[in-house]
Amino acid sequence: MKRIFSIILLSVFSGILLSSFSIRENPQDPPRGKKTEKHIKMVKIDDNGKKQNWIQ
Repeated sequence: MKRIFSIILLSVFSGILLSSFSIRENPQDPPRGKKTEKHIKMVKIDDNGKKQNWIQ
């Protein structure tokens, strides 16, 4: 009985030791809310310095 208990204990300990889980690992940042799409507004500047919306 002691032999079976020691084998189980040794296997559990080695499993914990060799697992990828780390106690010191920092947790991931929580989500920061809903992501929004960002749009870039293209502006064309003519030779006189006037800004015009540029749509292709």
